[in-house]
Amino acid sequence: MRIKTTVRAIGVGVVAAGAAGFLIGAGPATAAPDTGSAGGGSADLAVTISSSFDTCHLTVTNRGPDTAYNVIAGPSSLVALLAGGPPRYLGTMAAGQSLTESFGGCGFIAGSPLTYFALSTTGDPAQANNTVTY
Repeated sequence: MRIKTTVRAIGVGVVAAGAAGFLIGAGPATAAPDTGSAGGGSADLAVTISSSFDTCHLTVTNRGPDTAYNVIAGPSSLVALLAGGPPRYLGTMAAGQSLTESFGGCGFIAGSPLTYFALSTTGDPAQANNTVTY
């Protein structure tokens, strides 16, 4: 009986570690990186959210002044991840450019806050507007 419990606990730990590795591994280094780095300029990513029926529409805007490289947007809360799926690689965003990515689950998880983020390998002096909660 104790062996089954230990095996079950190890299995749950492996699944949790795999999920954490997936989220961490979905960063800029794993997604066909463009040129540009944290030391190469300044891009102010801003995130807004809207919804239609059961879909969250996450809009990421590069307020500049420089190009944002290796932009990734997605859920940063467990509830949002389960409802809407993994982060998405948006690539390069010129100053002033906006991109919208859709995630499911906005209409299904009533009462649970869904938090989303955007990040880039380009420096961002105003990180307070990089997350939004629905």
